Amino acid sequence: MNVQAGSPACAALAAALLCAALISAGEAQAARRCPSFKIGYNGGSLTATHVRVARGHVSCRTVRRLFRKTYRGDGEIVPGPGRDGYRIEGWYCGTGAGGVVCWKNGTTYENARTLVSAWT
Repeated sequence: MNVQAGSPACAALAAALLCAALISAGEAQAARRCPSFKIGYNGGSLTATHVRVARGHVSCRTVRRLFRKTYRGDGEIVPGPGRDGYRIEGWYCGTGAGGVVCWKNGTTYENARTLVSAWT
């Protein structure tokens, strides 16, 4: 297809390329790290490290609150295939294999638009 400068096809192609660039930039900016922090757990404590906002716009303060509530067992218990999880403030949170993950705006962590995680 031959696209002439100034033609409607050229304008559509330019718009599509701009949208693709903006989406890629937004995805690259979405993943970010939060500082490590301690969580009181079973009379002791553990440290959440590699704290990451993988997708979406979530403050580090919200991440800390969600993870602390998850380890305290706050929220509604949601049975899972391996381990039970918790529904906390509209998020689904779960622990296992030395980590914690919370997500919302999706049916699983794989398709969630908002996702945070850490190693513990």
